[in-house]
Amino acid sequence: MYLTGVGNMKATEKIKLMIRLEKGFKKLDLDELNLISKTLDKEIENKVKLFFRGEKLHKAILKRELTKPDRW
Repeated sequence: MYLTGVGNMKATEKIKLMIRLEKGFKKLDLDELNLISKTLDKEIENKVKLFFRGEKLHKAILKRELTKPDRW
């Protein structure tokens, strides 16, 4: 099961996915759950960094466009 494109899923599909994940998590032991938790934490950290960099880059481009002299 791949989770790419989860953002484009309908609400009912997301609910079904969450139910399947909950059932799967109940079958795992503590070590496996800790490993998943660490992996998710790393992925969340990477997404936050990318989001922040994207926002920062967007602001820098807007600032540059506003200060750029009109040559034409």
